[in-house]
Amino acid sequence: MKIKVLIVVAIGVVAASVYWFSQWDGKPGSLPSEQAMINAIDGMSNEIKVKQLAAVDLLDSKHAFVPFISLYGEHGMSFWEWKKHEWRLTRIDNNGMPHIWKLDVKDPRKRVLVYHIDPKDEMEKLTFYLLRDRNAYSRHEHYFYVPRIQIELPVSLDEQNYGVIPFPEDWVQLMEADRKQFRPAGDAYNSIFSIHQRSLMYVGWLPEYKGGTAPAGRGSYSKSGAVDVEFIPILNAVVLELPHNMP
Repeated sequence: MKIKVLIVVAIGVVAASVYWFSQWDGKPGSLPSEQAMINAIDGMSNEIKVKQLAAVDLLDSKHAFVPFISLYGEHGMSFWEWKKHEWRLTRIDNNGMPHIWKLDVKDPRKRVLVYHIDPKDEMEKLTFYLLRDRNAYSRHEHYFYVPRIQIELPVSLDEQNYGVIPFPEDWVQLMEADRKQFRPAGDAYNSIFSIHQRSLMYVGWLPEYKGGTAPAGRGSYSKSGAVDVEFIPILNAVVLELPHNMP
């Protein structure tokens, strides 16, 4: 009887150890060599062939942003994560338009804005916006007004056409306050201005070109694993409350 108990306990200890090891990523090792990164990007998609890496930017111990230039002149981006005891390529984009990379989905402070703008676009500046539309709603016979939020973050491209920008602290604080204010969809209340039952806060951006006009659009390609990367849409200037848009 004691032998059977010992066997069961031993099996349980082994199973627990195997599970713990499978979930433990270990101490992050050194990043792969540039050639190994190029081979991994090429191997992830037949659509992209890398000519050179523009930079290797280690964001923290487990995330690296690696913009690249393809043989066809595309200015793309690759996203690397230390996972399951090794550095893994989790996403590639052949278009370096701005994205949000959520390094930790639960923590807004662990979000970064990434981009790799093609110099042929002759873009001299891009401006990110944190926005929330005005809204009003009622709940349990109480009425609430939600003011508009519009905060801009300008970025010059004069010296460098790629970058990683952490979410500003005031953005993070507003997002956390906004999250606490709005409950998940399904909590009954009547919206006056909108049918949405959740926060209307979002991020967008506007480009500024040297010639004043945008070049012809190009196709884009991306391939992703489990990484949480969100495309940032280009805004229509009319949705912004800018001096020249005001009545």
